[in-house]
Amino acid sequence: MKKLCPAFFSFLLASLPLLAFQAPAARPSPRPTPAPTPPPALEGVVKGPDGKPLEGALVFARPPGLASPAPTLSARTDAAGRFRLTLARPVPHTLRVEARGLAGRTIEKARPGAPIEVGLTRGVALEGTVRDGTTGQPVPQARVEASDETAIPLLWEPAAGVVETSTDAKGHFRLEGLTSGLQTVRARARGYGAGGQSGAVPGRPAEIYLFPGTILGGTVWGPGNVPVPGTIVRADSDTPRFRGSLRPVVTDAEGRYEIAGLDPGSYRVTARHKDFAPAIVPTVSVERGGDMQVDVVLDKGAAVVGRLVTGPESQAVAGRVSVQEIDGQRAPEALRDLLRAEAGSDGHFRLEAVPAGSHALAVIAPGYASKRVEVHVAPSAREVILGDVELETGLTIHGRVRDRAGLPVGGATVVAWPARRMPDRSVRVSAEADGTFVLAGLEPGPQRLSASAPGYAGIMRQSEAGAEKVELVLSPAGSIAGTVVDDGGRPVELFNVSAQPAEAEANEGLVIRSPGYREVNASDGRFLLEDLAEGTYVVEANAPERARGHVSGVKVAAGSTTDVGTIRLAAGGTIRGTVVDGAGAPVPGATVRVHGPGMDFDFGGGARTVSDPTGAFEVKGVLPGAVEVSASHPSYAEGRVGGIEVDPAKGVAEARIVLRQGGRIDGWVGRRDGTPIAGAYVRVTPQRSGGGMIFSSEGPGLVTTGADGTFVVEHLPPGRATVNLMTRAGSRFIGAQSRDVDLRDGESARVEFRSREILVSGRVTRSGTPIAGARVTFRGDRALYMSFGRTDEEVTAAPTGPQRMAAVTGEEGGYELLVDEPGRVRVVVESADGRVSYPMRSVDVPDADAYALDLSYDVAPVSGIIVDKETEQPIPRARVYAARKKPDPGAPAGGGGQAGEDGRFQLELEPGDYRIEASAEDYSPAEIETTIGTDGGADLKLSLSRGLVLAGKVVDLAGHTLGGLEVIASATERGAPRGVGYAQTLPDGTFRIGGLRQASYRIVARSELGAFATRSSVSPGDKDVVLTLRPGGRAAVRVLGLEGLPVTGASAMVEDIGVFVKTDAEGLAELALPAGTTEIRASKDKLEGRATVTVGEGGTAAVDIKLGPAPAGGTP
Repeated sequence: MKKLCPAFFSFLLASLPLLAFQAPAARPSPRPTPAPTPPPALEGVVKGPDGKPLEGALVFARPPGLASPAPTLSARTDAAGRFRLTLARPVPHTLRVEARGLAGRTIEKARPGAPIEVGLTRGVALEGTVRDGTTGQPVPQARVEASDETAIPLLWEPAAGVVETSTDAKGHFRLEGLTSGLQTVRARARGYGAGGQSGAVPGRPAEIYLFPGTILGGTVWGPGNVPVPGTIVRADSDTPRFRGSLRPVVTDAEGRYEIAGLDPGSYRVTARHKDFAPAIVPTVSVERGGDMQVDVVLDKGAAVVGRLVTGPESQAVAGRVSVQEIDGQRAPEALRDLLRAEAGSDGHFRLEAVPAGSHALAVIAPGYASKRVEVHVAPSAREVILGDVELETGLTIHGRVRDRAGLPVGGATVVAWPARRMPDRSVRVSAEADGTFVLAGLEPGPQRLSASAPGYAGIMRQSEAGAEKVELVLSPAGSIAGTVVDDGGRPVELFNVSAQPAEAEANEGLVIRSPGYREVNASDGRFLLEDLAEGTYVVEANAPERARGHVSGVKVAAGSTTDVGTIRLAAGGTIRGTVVDGAGAPVPGATVRVHGPGMDFDFGGGARTVSDPTGAFEVKGVLPGAVEVSASHPSYAEGRVGGIEVDPAKGVAEARIVLRQGGRIDGWVGRRDGTPIAGAYVRVTPQRSGGGMIFSSEGPGLVTTGADGTFVVEHLPPGRATVNLMTRAGSRFIGAQSRDVDLRDGESARVEFRSREILVSGRVTRSGTPIAGARVTFRGDRALYMSFGRTDEEVTAAPTGPQRMAAVTGEEGGYELLVDEPGRVRVVVESADGRVSYPMRSVDVPDADAYALDLSYDVAPVSGIIVDKETEQPIPRARVYAARKKPDPGAPAGGGGQAGEDGRFQLELEPGDYRIEASAEDYSPAEIETTIGTDGGADLKLSLSRGLVLAGKVVDLAGHTLGGLEVIASATERGAPRGVGYAQTLPDGTFRIGGLRQASYRIVARSELGAFATRSSVSPGDKDVVLTLRPGGRAAVRVLGLEGLPVTGASAMVEDIGVFVKTDAEGLAELALPAGTTEIRASKDKLEGRATVTVGEGGTAAVDIKLGPAPAGGTP
């Protein structure tokens, strides 16, 4: 068996600082030296059910949320049950305590200083059965584990937070010593993949179904081919997944390990032992079924030492150094806490046992720009000396966080990210004890800042890179308390509760009215939501197998607690049914979900269950109204059935879901010369019939190509799907190419991506003069961006060579970039700080190795100011955009920019007639018309009025309020500035759309299930605006070209209801529409067409749209 030689990792053995004790003085000293202040710590004692101290209990803690990048701290209790965790900062932590045979306990906001006493109980039990997902038969000898969903994960403690057992001959299991909270239960067995259930409730039976999977095994070897027992081995998916990772295993006395339950995909195998550097096998491709053997080789590694310094005198800098990349690949998340070292006040750091290879270190120091450092470790090296690592500040923002009284808020978290676009990276710091902070290494231009601290409401505002003396003022937070009961008045023990702001956000610089959320496990049903901003909220509670309940108009005052009394959760309705295949045979192990307004993210996985061996299922706690039921199973495409009316007064609703094989995609990714690209990322998203996409945690997610560049995605629902080829940059995935494909049940479709890497180069000039330092961005028809993880922890490498779809011009205005495939792109050129953008233009990139494209702009400067109409005061950071009054397809469009702190702006426009529009948060937009000559224009003035508000409520035909619906308000006057606004209904069905001008609007609320609520001639300020959701209809659209032939890939849309689809190979598409008459617009390239169609509730109408040249005046 061939041994793989992976890269190796190191972990840091952090020692606790020693307390210095001053020796008695020989004679009195007039100025005694003060003793060092001891570091903050969490300390206390752990006791068992009998009240006696527990030895060996595992105690671990971390700061709540994402407030700190500090690693999770852990310790074991001593013989007296005592523990002590030394903290980096004196802030509240989430504390978790566990001991074998007892239920773990989580303590939120444990504060350093006062001793903590933690008592553990024997807990409760959870029983269930493990079955074969294909036959429904019991699976004996399966390993079953349960973990508390509120527990803190410890990636390198195999037993942390887990209770284990095995199934008996009948597949039955019993897990004891659990908390009474929600549990995630997983099972694994030889020959099967991992199966599990989240949101399992102790005391209720859990049914776990297993499907065919793979066992990964091997031996961990040390130097001299000696097996290494006691090594912890993990297998983590190389692509982000909604489902959690498998628990690590420990090698036996012969160094063997075995990880059962792997689903198909690409994995990275990581091994860690206290005497060696961690090691990684970077790419392990797992196919369905069978066993795989992967050996891992450990070595001692080398120490990497250095010093962080700044300035000409090499002043020492405190900071953090971590391993970010291993031999060119991103370091696994499981190793992030281990592969790091802290540099103290002397700047010195030491990373132990770094493996041989070429790696990248990330250096992050408060007040300095993050830096990437390359390091090479030779195989025989035992120490690598980096020497001094020079840090610079770059562009900074200096400021202070304080409260209303002017007192500093030390330890507050301050985050900055670019305001004008999707951020590549954020910068995060903690305020010093005096409240001061320095955000360093910022990009030029406007930045969004947020500040938060326990006990305060967060704040968000804009600033500018380079700003000084920025004041961030935090206000005391308020709280909401209450009790959740069932319809009989009995306390509900297990539930979640959230508080959503009932008002739209106000001007930047005021508080952030963020939703509060908490999962509660309380025998008396009491809850407390903290750290809420002053304002009005809608409070909603949700419990397993119960209909949701809410309270409206809850007012929160700073520094006080509002008690809402009781929130009553009704039993709700019940849906029973069966899941069968195309032949009518029962399908066991299918996950059944209920979909409706606001239902898809319910507590404990929402209204869902699993079909039993006969294919039967029952879902309880469903809200009344029209719903859709779906079923998913690894061997079938997802099936859905809609139009199910739930009314508890009428009894149980019935549903029958038929699952079919679905379609299959056979794909290939390669280069222009035909060579395959291995390890490429592909995402498939089915399009929803009637418009929109189907996003599901049970879907294929991201898949990777094999060594031959191929990929396969099976069991996709028939219809149109979008296939995206993604490029990866750290934790971000960015769409590079996309294909639409039509899928049919039982058939395969072929999709190919060729990365042609067309080199586009040229010069950017303004009236013949080169524009240096400008950003050049090419944008395709579609953009897909996905981010997993924290961007403040990543330090990107300096660009080398042409980058994909983006460039920065040189001193002579030259640029070069790579385009993945030929076709039409939009070209955007803007200044480095984003203040000024030049007229956007469309370009057709040919299929060639290289393409020369000079971008010349014969423009003139246009300047002005944006002010408040009432006060005449400048409005900082307002957006401004100029559009031609009569768009010319052959000429560039207008341009845009952002006003500075003084409200002044500058645009670069070609001569012509323009509409110039300005907008700002909490203001109504305004526009002026002007003619720009060759000399440009100056002293333009746009006055903005405070925005108006349009508020209302959405209900169903029975009068039940509907949350989670998208609401669009469109001005009925064509061509008006900012004639549209958006909102989402809250749990009580209310919505609020701000920033509107005075006009008449049409309001449309839309459900993904094809129902609509519409109301016309509504004006801001109108009272009692109620929309009733009713069934919609369908339009079967056929798009024809100039020759009368079907057009593939044309867009068909209805702007004022937010519905959009693409036509298939026969030029057909289906749109969900409100009942009545609607205008549909279709377009492709420079052609477009319109048609009206009338549909009735539940009906379908056909309509043809013929494309022709776009009208000279453009599309309104």
